[in-house]
Amino acid sequence: MKYSRRKDGAGRGLGHLGKAADNSAEFHGLFSAQFLQRYAELFEALAQPVQHVALLNSLTDVNDCDEMGLESFYRHGTISCLRHPQPPDSYPPPPDCPYTQLRQFYWMDFASVLPPLLLAPQPHHAMLLGGLRALKPGGRLVYCTSSLAEVENDAVVHKALQQQQQQQQQGGEVRVVAVDEWGLEGVEELSGGQRTKYGLLCLPDKQGWGPLYVALLEKTSG
Repeated sequence: MKYSRRKDGAGRGLGHLGKAADNSAEFHGLFSAQFLQRYAELFEALAQPVQHVALLNSLTDVNDCDEMGLESFYRHGTISCLRHPQPPDSYPPPPDCPYTQLRQFYWMDFASVLPPLLLAPQPHHAMLLGGLRALKPGGRLVYCTSSLAEVENDAVVHKALQQQQQQQQQGGEVRVVAVDEWGLEGVEELSGGQRTKYGLLCLPDKQGWGPLYVALLEKTSG
């Protein structure tokens, strides 16, 4: 198969190549030696539009994927991917969750999902629950994020406490240490902190610090 450099500017920004296709003899010589008989079809595929899957946002339970015609494609642990039965010409912006205002999913090349799959990420409440179970009676744990979103802050603490209560025989009793019990006089005002149900959310509109969310939990029995 022969390849020639295109002089009409066509092919710029093509698919997987991500930039103008390099039709030089050096380019084709290098990769045809690496991929052998597979190279001709591979080069054609690289010039095709990139396909995407919808990587669901695990921080929101609401999604309108059915209405968008998306079907299940791959699921492992906390990671779920959907896709169109037929790849569309363009991918519409993902809808926002009406409660959290977070994107319900993100369009991604499925190959880009492999790294987080290998990391086997756990939802925040599962990590927090694991930390609580590791505490000895009297031990304390700080849950902290740099997020403004309640779904990553109080909602995570709430879910972890719920599960801890349901599995009390395994993990013991846990309580939230109120801000007044922290023993940090004046820090609430100095940090521009706003009290939440379980902790303190520092916001930059008051003193310029943050955003930072902090909750303190204590195991009272084993």
